[in-house]
Amino acid sequence: NGDPRSAALESLRGVHAAVVARLPGGERWRTRRAESLARLLARGLPTARDESWRYADLRRITDGAVAAPAAGGEGAVPALPDALATGATTLVLTDGVWQHTGTALPQGLAVLRLADALERSGSAERLRQPGDDAADRLALLADAYTANGVVIRADRSTSTSATTLHVVHL
Repeated sequence: NGDPRSAALESLRGVHAAVVARLPGGERWRTRRAESLARLLARGLPTARDESWRYADLRRITDGAVAAPAAGGEGAVPALPDALATGATTLVLTDGVWQHTGTALPQGLAVLRLADALERSGSAERLRQPGDDAADRLALLADAYTANGVVIRADRSTSTSATTLHVVHL
């Protein structure tokens, strides 16, 4: 009908169909992805009329500049600013993929690649399910395409006051 948001939604549907088979996770996660995309398609993309998105530039989505998530993401970790390296544990995610550098984690802290966590039974259910209001529409989009990231777990015994954790997204 000429509405750029309708064209963008069709683009999202097409890109999703092209990549969904290679996204990680078991059957429950595939079901959640499909449900999230269906809810987004039914509700539409946010607009500047939605208070949460009033100042956001949504043209990159509505102009159809949507591409399939990149495969891989593995590679060399670039040099980080010295301020991040001093006295802290730094996790680096490049295009959403954790670049494990072999740095020892503080006792009681565990990091798991999201793709590995999604394969485990029950992991998807622990992640927040986006709602249907305008504020969650891009969260529905992220839910439909999620492939990479990390799950950070801290034991109850982990001292949060003694542990500094930097998560750097490149």
